[in-house]
Amino acid sequence: GETARELREIGNKVKVVAPKDSDTILEFDDYNNELLLVTSSFLGFIRRHLSRGRILGALVFVMTSITFTLKSIRLIRLENPDVLWVRDYWAALLLQKLIPDCQIVVEVHQPPSFANHFALAIVGKHRETALLAIQESLKMELIKRYPKAKVFVGPMGASTEFFKAGSKKLKSFPMQISSELKVCFLGRMTSSGRDNGLFQLLEDWRIVPSN
Repeated sequence: GETARELREIGNKVKVVAPKDSDTILEFDDYNNELLLVTSSFLGFIRRHLSRGRILGALVFVMTSITFTLKSIRLIRLENPDVLWVRDYWAALLLQKLIPDCQIVVEVHQPPSFANHFALAIVGKHRETALLAIQESLKMELIKRYPKAKVFVGPMGASTEFFKAGSKKLKSFPMQISSELKVCFLGRMTSSGRDNGLFQLLEDWRIVPSN
């Protein structure tokens, strides 16, 4: 939702294809993006109740992602988009085969697992596909693993220079100063339903000596 909003803010026409897992009819999401809903209450039920456990959960996720993508193809073709922006490697693999002329952006948030590696290796070779990493270090790792892929730092990402600048400022902070170093965390508590570890960070900082 946030990515779609940012793309829309810089002048693109953006629509979000999303599963409809309730009776509520929504036209826009929380970020005011236009929604194209695909009826998939059964898929939602399967993910909620059969995705426990690491191996079974991964299998269920892949199977439901493929099914949802297949259900979305007709809707996507009617919209005739210039670019398809996805975060699912298996969805990207299907879209490359079924809508071959469309440009595809795959947003990558972490090094792919052993199973996902095979899908991303095929996806990255496609001439009309770009991989967007959310960190400079992840970008370099993807370039190393998939030398034929087009890899960039995505809109959520920060370059190495960003962290170098922050590190330099911290080093220049006088250690003997009596006042506290105030740090503002600007971000989300969770991402993709997972804890970002903010409370753990605060707990770790509490055991650091004065200042």
